[in-house]
Amino acid sequence: MAPLKRSLTALERSESKDYLERDSQGNNSQFAWVENLLPVKDKALTEELDKEIWDRLSSRYLENMWLAVPDIVDWSQVTGFSYAPSSPEIHSESNLDLAKFLSTLRDDATLETVKRKEILMLLASGVPAQRFSAFKCIYAEVKKHTDLFILHVGTWFRVKASFQHAVENYFNFLPRKQFAPPFVEYDHAGEGAYNEAVCAESSQTHGMLDRQLVKFGGTYDKIEVCDILKAPPEGSPKGIEFIHVKRGRSSANLSHLFSQGLVASTLLVRESNFVAEVNKQLVNLDLPKLPNKFSAIGNEVVFAIIHGPVGTKLDIPFFSKVTLQNCGKSISAFGYSVSLMHIPESDNHIAAVAAKAAEKKAAKKKAVKK
Repeated sequence: MAPLKRSLTALERSESKDYLERDSQGNNSQFAWVENLLPVKDKALTEELDKEIWDRLSSRYLENMWLAVPDIVDWSQVTGFSYAPSSPEIHSESNLDLAKFLSTLRDDATLETVKRKEILMLLASGVPAQRFSAFKCIYAEVKKHTDLFILHVGTWFRVKASFQHAVENYFNFLPRKQFAPPFVEYDHAGEGAYNEAVCAESSQTHGMLDRQLVKFGGTYDKIEVCDILKAPPEGSPKGIEFIHVKRGRSSANLSHLFSQGLVASTLLVRESNFVAEVNKQLVNLDLPKLPNKFSAIGNEVVFAIIHGPVGTKLDIPFFSKVTLQNCGKSISAFGYSVSLMHIPESDNHIAAVAAKAAEKKAAKKKAVKK
């Protein structure tokens, strides 16, 4: 009887639509967008999309493609990943990386090779590694004419045109913040070094809050209010800018960026204790404190993305645009304005990255010959 009950419960859950319910503020569920993905059932189209994805993988054109764990994971137990089942501990990586995974394939590999390969997720001592199909770890976006297709957990989905247009329109019409001093082209050792340089250039108005975690407890535990806080000049009618900075176009990283902005923005307007902790940080930076009863109205949340050379148009993966829309609308509902800023990478930095990649490739070829 127990197995039957479990089967009935599983059936009920599979047919349930409660994940579409609005939250306590009346906002759409953050998962409602999945209703706009339609599984591709046409075998010929699936084969065509598979060919397209293999052409990209084999040519190392990885735009809008990445690796991600296709399951819910307790990240506190994850110690790394390996693409070498025979010696996972020796060849472990701290993060999933599509380019590194592809470098482990033989020259005669095909898409079927990828489908047979496994990626190991290494867990805390004593727990067996968890295995995932490499193909199911690949997330990709492919545009064909006006249609957008998403590869998700090994299955192709067509994005409903109306949903795609709504998401793209939100992204395209979101205000762009002017890239101007103290912000400079990226040529630094990391995001932290970049943020420090920006704040050092204009310390009277820009405060470095990157990695300055507020121990708030509860659901959120520790949270950054932002990476850089820009205070308006004394007497200025302008509001505060809470600037969140992220380098690269990884969908996972950008989704974390937008979610972090939403959480911090929410806490500021709802939790006076959180505001009090943030004010302690601002006092240390000799910046004006926030009002104890903080209001979002007149203040701005800026998402600054470091990617590409000067003159390129800022673009991000479709999944990231979905997260941006969900988070951005919720942030705006509090009264904040929301904007994007594109921080370009310097020519020197781009050249250095390319040279390093070429050096690694040459070293690998040399090792194979030996």
